[in-house]
Amino acid sequence: MHLIDGGHFLMESHLDVVAGYLRGFLGRVLGQAGSGTGRVR
Repeated sequence: MHLIDGGHFLMESHLDVVAGYLRGFLGRVLGQAGSGTGRVR
C-alpha cells in the first residue's frame, strides 16, 4: 500500500507517481496471468 498526500485532486497533483505505481502493479499482475509480456489487450 502506498500513501500519497494528494487529497481529492490526487490525479491532478501527483499523476506521475500514481501512474508509476499502477504500471508496476499491472506489470506484476498481468505478467503472472498471461504470456508474460505485461501488455494490456
